[in-house]
Amino acid sequence: RESIQIQIGSIDNVPSTNSFLAINDSNKLIMMLFDEKSRTFSLIMDKFKIIKSFKLIGSLIIAHNEDENELIVYDRNSILESKSFSFKTAIIKLDNAALDFYSMSADNKYLAAIENKRFLSLYRVSDSQKIAYVPLHSEPFDMSINNDLIAFSMMDSRMISLIIVDPLQLEDHLKKVKSLPSR
Repeated sequence: RESIQIQIGSIDNVPSTNSFLAINDSNKLIMMLFDEKSRTFSLIMDKFKIIKSFKLIGSLIIAHNEDENELIVYDRNSILESKSFSFKTAIIKLDNAALDFYSMSADNKYLAAIENKRFLSLYRVSDSQKIAYVPLHSEPFDMSINNDLIAFSMMDSRMISLIIVDPLQLEDHLKKVKSLPSR
């Protein structure tokens, strides 16, 4: 039996699977799959991308490739089935090199990213297109996104919420906005 050693930078349990996701010392994304019968791990590694960080959001893995200034969205189930990182749901090219944080909508349709501490970029995941770019007047320290709204907690103690309006679904969004009670 052959054994290998891997230096791990960060690690996270992949929910409802016998696997773990990690970044090794060479900044390669690794999924470790545990086989209960043989009591061994097998490794799946993305050999081509250098990853700074990753997030597990539902069934998606979002990896930040700082060298290419992009966010790579992987479907966890596709990786487990194919035993490969070759299937990417989306590759989102970022405008700014300084990515502060990012989050995915509950329905996995939109990815919101805060760049350079004061700029929100909103991307449609299905085609990796940027659909909004909003300068913020102060720095956010937290962001939450659901299917319709993005909410920010700002450093200056304000709370800001924005409605997501996708140009491809403009009629649906206009109906939602018209149904909102006015003040």
